[in-house]
Amino acid sequence: MPPTSFTPARSACTAKHRATAFTLDESSLMVVPISIMLDKLRKADPFIRAMINMLMNNLRGVHEFYMPKARSLADAVNMMGRQSDIVTRFMQGDLPPAFRKDLEAKLKNLYTVIKDLRKVAATHREEDKRDDAVPSESDLPQ
Repeated sequence: MPPTSFTPARSACTAKHRATAFTLDESSLMVVPISIMLDKLRKADPFIRAMINMLMNNLRGVHEFYMPKARSLADAVNMMGRQSDIVTRFMQGDLPPAFRKDLEAKLKNLYTVIKDLRKVAATHREEDKRDDAVPSESDLPQ
C-alpha cells in the first residue's frame, strides 16, 4: 500500500458511539467494551489512572492542535466544504429514510452556498489581504 493512502477502519460498538480511524499500514483493531475499560481504570493505581486520563484527553484534542486554522476567507470557505464532506460521509451510514432525506436537502443547499462563497472569495481575493493557511484541494498531493 502506498504511504500516502489511508485505510479507513470503522468500529460501531454501540448505536450511540462510532469511531473512525485512518491507518497508513494494515492494522488490526480490538474492541474493548467501555464497561471493561471503566472497571480496569477504577482498579488502577491513581497515578496510572491520571496518566491514562491525560493521554485520552490529549488524543481527543489532537486534531485542534494539528488542524490548520483558517486565516483568509478562502480558507474559511474551503474548511466549510470539508466539513460538509464529513456530513456527506455520515450519510453513507444506515440512516432512517426521513433523516437521510432531511440531510440530503440541506446538504444540497449548503453545497450551493459554498460554491457561491468560493466565487465571492475568488472575485474579491485582492480585498482579503490575509494569506491562505489551508491548502486548496488542488494544492494537495494526489
